[in-house]
Amino acid sequence: MEIQRKPFQIVLIEQIFYPFTFVLGLVLVISYVMPAVAKISPFETKYVVYGFFGFGAAGFYGLLYIWLPYTLIRIWSSANQYTKGILFYLFKAYSGIAFVVLVGSALYSLYYLPEIFNALLSYNK
Repeated sequence: MEIQRKPFQIVLIEQIFYPFTFVLGLVLVISYVMPAVAKISPFETKYVVYGFFGFGAAGFYGLLYIWLPYTLIRIWSSANQYTKGILFYLFKAYSGIAFVVLVGSALYSLYYLPEIFNALLSYNK
């Protein structure tokens, strides 16, 4: 993997700026596009809202469990190339600990996924 950015650039750009713009775009879509689609859609408004929030949640979980671990691996590799001394160990510790926490969170979510689906399916009954 050829890394062109330094670790602090990856943290600032790929872990702060990109997710911020994603969440901002998601808020704008839910604020402005969802009401317009709900007005012209042949479906009931609540189903349009469920669809938008479902796709938004899928995007958020994709960001959390795919994009952030990928950037943590990039920070780890970039720390090997571009840093020395204490920064080397700080970036390695940050990326290692955050990666373990995200993987643990993903496994925990997968473990409780059947209960979440059962709760969602029994909610409308």
